[in-house]
Amino acid sequence: MYRAALVALYAFVLSGCSAAILASGTDEENLIRRGMTKAELTNTLGQPLRLEPLEPRRVWDMRRPRFNLLVEPTWIRDSSGKPQQFQPPNDEVTEMAYYRYVGVLKRKHDVGETVSLSLMTFGLSEILMTPAAMAERRSDREHLLITWFDRSGKALAYEWGQIESPK
Repeated sequence: MYRAALVALYAFVLSGCSAAILASGTDEENLIRRGMTKAELTNTLGQPLRLEPLEPRRVWDMRRPRFNLLVEPTWIRDSSGKPQQFQPPNDEVTEMAYYRYVGVLKRKHDVGETVSLSLMTFGLSEILMTPAAMAERRSDREHLLITWFDRSGKALAYEWGQIESPK
């Protein structure tokens, strides 16, 4: 009984440390958001590291595992207004840009995933997640933002990556 109470207390005390650490930083939405233009992104992050023109293709056709779409798919609705058929966005990507961001980045799902994992393991995962969260939140960390634009310069999609350090 005493051991179970001690384990429960340990789990309670530890649960949330990594989530609290991951809740700090600059929100993704403060750096890039729906409707943002290339000029706005350049004002926020500075000149891109590299710009690449692309053969025009639909943004929907180039989805990748960590891909974040900034344009909404639509639904074709029937006469009663109920969605009947999914229609992916037809926006065409014509340019890709690489931006550098240095600082603490708070991604959309980090905190929720950490809390869920902590609860599923009764707080025991915090032994590993707290030091990992502290390393993740180093203020001098470099991030790579890959962004795809249409002809008018509107951001259609993005994904985050790591800037490779020279070996």
